[in-house]
Amino acid sequence: MPVWIVLVLGGTALAVLGLAGLGSILLWVGAYIVLSGIVMTIVSLRRTRRQRP
Repeated sequence: MPVWIVLVLGGTALAVLGLAGLGSILLWVGAYIVLSGIVMTIVSLRRTRRQRP
């Protein structure tokens, strides 16, 4: 299971259980990992298209 799924699910569970501070931190970390993965994918696709003749 990917790390970001574990962080998002863990953060959601902690937020539901009443540990909103720790849960929200894990949710933000999971969201950051997802967004950084999207950005790296877009940058990689642009580099690949530029290198092709």
